[in-house]
Amino acid sequence: MHYLRSVYDVAIIRYGEIYLKSKPVRKALEKTLEARLRWKLDRSPLMGNYQLQLRQNIFYLYGSLSEEVIHTIANTFGVHSVSVAIECQPTIPSIRSAIKLLKHSLGSFHPISYRVTANKDKRISISHYTMEYEASSFFPSWKVQLKNPAFTIHIDAKEHNCYIYAKTFPGPGGFPYGSQGKVVALLSKGIDSPVAAWLMAKRGCKLLLLHLGEDSPDLYKEILESWSGASISLLTIPFTSFIRYLSEKGAGSFQCIYCKKSMYITAETIAKRTFALGITSGENMGQVASQTLSNLFELTSSIDMPIYRPLLTYDKIDIIKLAKTIGTYGLYIHPDCPFVPSQPATSISPKKRIELHARISIREEILQYLQDVLDA
Repeated sequence: MHYLRSVYDVAIIRYGEIYLKSKPVRKALEKTLEARLRWKLDRSPLMGNYQLQLRQNIFYLYGSLSEEVIHTIANTFGVHSVSVAIECQPTIPSIRSAIKLLKHSLGSFHPISYRVTANKDKRISISHYTMEYEASSFFPSWKVQLKNPAFTIHIDAKEHNCYIYAKTFPGPGGFPYGSQGKVVALLSKGIDSPVAAWLMAKRGCKLLLLHLGEDSPDLYKEILESWSGASISLLTIPFTSFIRYLSEKGAGSFQCIYCKKSMYITAETIAKRTFALGITSGENMGQVASQTLSNLFELTSSIDMPIYRPLLTYDKIDIIKLAKTIGTYGLYIHPDCPFVPSQPATSISPKKRIELHARISIREEILQYLQDVLDA
């Protein structure tokens, strides 16, 4: 819908969970969210020509707003929703003028059903019923439906200002990016890992993206930054030669397990160097051989640092839907790994582990490889 473009002069930016925190924590999170919003606004068409004000737990954005700017702000971690509104005074004449302006902007638009919903500050003497009645008088031919209407006009009357709006853009919710500590996010060019990184960032985690491959997935980095409102570091380490080495050493059907072990140890090494508090990956229970419960146990036990797997219980279809919403779906073609055995092992016995360890000291091997690569 474009009908509000010519009339709205303020964007109402609401947060969700932040409101539940204690006052000191809430203030700190508000400050972080404001910094993330300003980071995005300063890179938007507004380029600093705006006013962002925080009043009573709500941010108000003034400027030459467009739907592009509104979508940019709505797609920010920590933001629950954004409404584009007409600002007026909390008086009947002013509200009527604003509703008239809204009606004019709608043109020939005629919804199947509608309602007017008014909320007011208790210090305002005008009842919300009066506000709703006055507003509805401008739409005599529209069908009123109080439950599940197709279109809703909102009147939000504060003590000194009143806001009229009919369009709200949902946000991702969560916490402002970077407010919960740092994690190293293993990032492939597949569907799952960028979604897992997005979910961790949504909960406020600062990301250090780690790609173990040859070509850096820069588009994923850019998309995650667009949701975060901050720059994100991406480290790419060539890894094909090490995977080939594992194959030549005779990992056999356990190739995938040992490949993932090496990735975990690499991520742990980077995490310790950068003072990160954990590792996140896109593993999904039972999706491939290395992600059976038995193999996930084996992988987890290979390092000491916490591993966060936000997609562990998701259905693949749900992951794909989320990837499409985020914007990461289909950006890269994930090539089939040439080193995957024809029958990859779904578990490893203690006896086989000891046998393979005699042949491949995976921790020592990967740490030596990383020293050669990172210190070169």
